[in-house]
Amino acid sequence: MLPRATVLALLVLPILSTAAPAQRNLPDPSYTVVNNTGQTLEMLFASPVGSHDWGHDRLGSEPVPSGSSRLVRLDPRDGCRYDLRAVFRDGTVQDMRGADTCATRMFRLGPPAVPPEPRLDLRNTGRQPIIAAYVSSFGARDWGVDQLDVHPLRPGGSLRLVLPPGECRYDVKVLYADQATEERRGLDLCAHSAVRFP
Repeated sequence: MLPRATVLALLVLPILSTAAPAQRNLPDPSYTVVNNTGQTLEMLFASPVGSHDWGHDRLGSEPVPSGSSRLVRLDPRDGCRYDLRAVFRDGTVQDMRGADTCATRMFRLGPPAVPPEPRLDLRNTGRQPIIAAYVSSFGARDWGVDQLDVHPLRPGGSLRLVLPPGECRYDVKVLYADQATEERRGLDLCAHSAVRFP
């Protein structure tokens, strides 16, 4: 007959061996914090949603200067949804509630990014004046109104047109003095505003 301690070890060992692989299959809630605030991030807290305690400072004694980032390691057993609190050198506090750190792997602190503004720098590099220019959202059926408004764009000339925000992809059509037309479709005017015709 086996000793009682051996029997107990044989019963517990399968339970322990299945717990470790289950923990390895949990999603990793660790994330990177990027400090773009213009001031030093002194403390960072991450507590599971619903917890009444912020827990310990995740930065320890290593603040994050502005323009720097830091990986914040979290225990997968606590899940993916956290309340985050950043405390800056001047005492300012920024909270982010209910953050899914498994889905969002990077959190940027600082002013919100400004979306790019589409614009068109139309340049006439040909020999004919451009007498009309049309700009429409990519794939639209209607070209809309003439953007030159009866002021031709002479050879060698350029004109900046500010377009409605929100869209970046546009179709552009020009009409030359000799009634010939030319089109460019699907232009990303947020990334590249200079468009030359011909």
